[in-house]
Amino acid sequence: MIGTHENAPRSGRPQSMTPEQEETVVKFVKENPTILKALVLPTVVPELHLSTTKLYTLLRGKGIRKWRARKRPPLDAEVAAKRLAWAIKRKDWTAEEFEGVIWSDECTVEKGKTASTVWVFRSAGEEYLPECVVPQRYVIMSVSSNNISTN
Repeated sequence: MIGTHENAPRSGRPQSMTPEQEETVVKFVKENPTILKALVLPTVVPELHLSTTKLYTLLRGKGIRKWRARKRPPLDAEVAAKRLAWAIKRKDWTAEEFEGVIWSDECTVEKGKTASTVWVFRSAGEEYLPECVVPQRYVIMSVSSNNISTN
């Protein structure tokens, strides 16, 4: 605008989505992180017929992108609470006190079973949220104590 410090309105292509539609898409993706990219826009805003490129552009602008889901052993709330209580009780132990503890771990391995990659929409730093993690089961047992290990 002449005579003011404000910029004139810019010309260019109109936005393909309203801010409300964009927020609806972002909310939907955060609630359904494992949904296929091809299903997001037809599900949320079917009347617009937008490409997946538009979806990625929108989500990238909001700090969200498609990542491989992290794999972790399943851990229910009861076991997590027991582990936390155990750790809190021993938080001030010395290395010598821990020498008497027997440590064990277990995992499941299935030969010949192909594991398909699970992809999730998420922001950086959200990789260990429950909705962004794929449970992984194991069946191998290992026990160790005082720097001696038996498999």
